[in-house]
Amino acid sequence: MPQITLKRDIEKGSKSKELSVIIDDFDFANLMAGQRKTIQIPPGRHTLKARMGWLGSKNITIDVDKDDYKFLHIKKNKYMKKANVLTVCIVPVYLFFLMPYSGFFLSTAILISMYLAFIIFFGKDKYFNIVVSSPE
Repeated sequence: MPQITLKRDIEKGSKSKELSVIIDDFDFANLMAGQRKTIQIPPGRHTLKARMGWLGSKNITIDVDKDDYKFLHIKKNKYMKKANVLTVCIVPVYLFFLMPYSGFFLSTAILISMYLAFIIFFGKDKYFNIVVSSPE
């Protein structure tokens, strides 16, 4: 029977959260940060995605033959890391210029809302990448 080994990276900010790996709309495995797990699946074409709360990955399709072995690496999308860094760089400038006009709490609320809107509308299903690679 085909085997798939799943490996999740250790990400800052989500070390204690469990990541679900969904294969063909069934929750097949749950991974903590840095964990590796091997599962058996039936041969054929399968659709996979990773999900942690409302954040997830794009669907990927893999074909597995009898006695096949696949290694899947689940990691945080590098562009989401850049979005976080960009947010950290923009926040002080934004607060410096907006705070005199609207106050600290309103400025902070606006920033948090803008960041969450970005994640919800543009990054919700792009937060993680699933990469088929060779075993480490």
